[in-house]
Amino acid sequence: HEEDLEKVSTDEEREKIMEDLEGIEDWLYEDGEEGGANAPIDAYKEKRKKMDTRVNDMFFRHAELEARPKSVETARIILEAAKHKTSAWITERPQVSEDDRKQVLKMIEDIGKWLDEKEKKQEDLEKTAAPAFTSSDVKSQMRPLNRLMGRMLAKKVDEPVDPTKKNETKPEAPAA
Repeated sequence: HEEDLEKVSTDEEREKIMEDLEGIEDWLYEDGEEGGANAPIDAYKEKRKKMDTRVNDMFFRHAELEARPKSVETARIILEAAKHKTSAWITERPQVSEDDRKQVLKMIEDIGKWLDEKEKKQEDLEKTAAPAFTSSDVKSQMRPLNRLMGRMLAKKVDEPVDPTKKNETKPEAPAA
């Protein structure tokens, strides 16, 4: 992964991690009360936690380098499809009111603006910096739209009233 990590980390960052790993290795073989062999388990855990955090940050940046653009592309495709679907509801789903359609279109617009702003911020960052947003953030932004679209699609068409039928009531079940 060295080549991949070079894209998302600085030389200094990678060198510092290697130095720290060598320091931990030396510590592990130290004798004495504070040495690795005699150190309490919490000391091991603390050193491991610090290294894991730094290394995982680099791997996270690398994973997001691929995942974020894919999630943005997918979100934009979904937004466009939702916009098209919403405009088709005028004739295909009359049970969805104009206010409901406006609510969906507003949400689509807001998510599109959010994506534009976040992508702009991301463009201004170095690949070695923490991302301005993540693929998970994109999914979180899309969830309310998915729920709203689902509610709109679940709306039933009101059954037309047959004027020839009088107020018919169902016969009651006999009492037991």
